[in-house]
Parts: sequence; C-alpha cells; structure tokens
Amino acid sequence: MKINVLIEKYLSEIKNIRRYSDNTIKSYRTDLEEFSSYCVEKQKTELSGINERFIKSYLMILSEKDLEKKTVARKLAAIRSVFKFAFQNDLIEDNPLSFISNPKSNRKLPEVVSN
Repeated sequence: MKINVLIEKYLSEIKNIRRYSDNTIKSYRTDLEEFSSYCVEKQKTELSGINERFIKSYLMILSEKDLEKKTVARKLAAIRSVFKFAFQNDLIEDNPLSFISNPKSNRKLPEVVSN
C-alpha cells in the first residue's frame, strides 16, 4: 500500500469514526502531507519501504529546519498515529515507530522570588 492511500484512510477514520475536531484533522493532514511529500522525494512511497531509519532521517530534516521541539513532537505524533492505525489494521507487520521517542522539550526553570 502507498503512504498517501494510508494517510487518506486514516484521515477518513479520525473524521468519520473517531470524530476528531476539524482543527485536529487539519493539523494532521498538513503534517502527514508534508511527510508524504518527503517519502515521494526519497522514492519511498510503499509502506514496506518505510522503516525506523527512514523516519529518523525525516526527523533529522525537521530538526535542521530549526523547528521548535513541540512542533517536531506534533509532527511525529501524527506519523506515529498513522502507523499505529496501519499496524492495528494489519496493513503492516511491524510498526517502524515503536522505538522512536519524542524529542526532549526545553523546560523552563522556575523563577526564584526574593523577599
């Protein structure tokens, strides 16, 4: 199955069955189409050709764009949910995102208040 077909099936699922909000669907669509474009660019349109190493290369591209870690985490969450959907529906045998964790976020230190 091709990645763009999977993405459309997934977006249909979250819209019609899971009833996600329009804003969530719009954000997922944007993030997933960006990932799909990367797959086409790298000639990896078949699900069988997308592995953990390929997804990590995509994450490296995102980090080189100086995106905030929250943005990268959101994009990764969208991709993770598509592959989880594919795995649960027996469209893939192994989930390539099983061992990929979210980027560590920059946490603000608490401010010290003096008397």
